[in-house]
Amino acid sequence: MKKVKVDLKSFEVGECSMLLSLLGEEENKNTFASNIPPEQNNEKKYSASDKRKDIADINRRYTFRLKALNVALNTTFREWKDLESRGFDTKEVQSRWSILNEEYRISKRRASLEIYELVQPLYRKAYGNDGVHDLHGQGIKSGSLVFIVSTILDNEKNVIDPKNKNIVFDIGDENDGEWHMQAVCAITVWLKERNYNFWMNETKRFVFVKIN
Repeated sequence: MKKVKVDLKSFEVGECSMLLSLLGEEENKNTFASNIPPEQNNEKKYSASDKRKDIADINRRYTFRLKALNVALNTTFREWKDLESRGFDTKEVQSRWSILNEEYRISKRRASLEIYELVQPLYRKAYGNDGVHDLHGQGIKSGSLVFIVSTILDNEKNVIDPKNKNIVFDIGDENDGEWHMQAVCAITVWLKERNYNFWMNETKRFVFVKIN
């Protein structure tokens, strides 16, 4: 994603603070925290602690509800291992753990989708609506990345008369390190398995998916 000078005055206070948390760009840090109104722009430095607070707030809002499920999952796992160490049958507890584990995975994917849907409008407001779906940093092992891709493609299929348009996903470049290569592998395997017509640019940053 190219670096631009974001016009912070076009955002609401909460939006601006969240956007800065996600961008983390040096030229945007001389601004205000979430409790400072827009008209007081530049009266307060956007400090590292402000950024941590905002990121923590975002995470808390969208992951707190997973806490109880995570506790139940860990408790069941410990019960399983305890019974196993004492030579007892563990089929029942393993079954409970498997069900909880799948519920947790599904809940994490849904939470990641909610965060994605919250963040994308902010990016588009800052960078312009170029129609590209930015997948930077989405979880691969958790299945969040392909879950978001699946949801976007399903939504596009339901659009009346899409006129053979292409859906474009941004999955980063070599600067994203190992995550980029894992993302390339995950998204291409998933698309091939479902017989999507797709291609990538030379740097493998953009994935184009044809919607018939």
